[in-house]
Amino acid sequence: MPRLNKRKPSAKQAESNRRNAQKSTGPRTPQGKQQVRLNALKHGLHSDPFVQGMLTLREDPRAYYRLLGDLLASLRPANPLQRMQVEDIARLRVEKQRLERARAALVVGKVRGPGAAAPPPAARLRL
Repeated sequence: MPRLNKRKPSAKQAESNRRNAQKSTGPRTPQGKQQVRLNALKHGLHSDPFVQGMLTLREDPRAYYRLLGDLLASLRPANPLQRMQVEDIARLRVEKQRLERARAALVVGKVRGPGAAAPPPAARLRL
């Protein structure tokens, strides 16, 4: 509950607040900025486990949200059930793209099981 009788800080408190604010400037290095760039998507009561998984796999959730927005605009669901179906379509499309990338990587021999030796060159081309 907000305080209704908020007092004005003393001059000493105000100066202390200004000094502390100079220390709280956020990330400065490119690595630090990269780490916090999607904080709004990672945290909060309404965080989406699907998007969490995308972040874990270093995928861009904005692509999913663009696809979802395009599908919602195109299909214009009329009720909550239809909206859930459109969301499922978007998620399944992203998952299908992920599986296609994984399959392509397997075909060219870039993905191997733990401790597996590289297959001979001729075996890499077989499906």
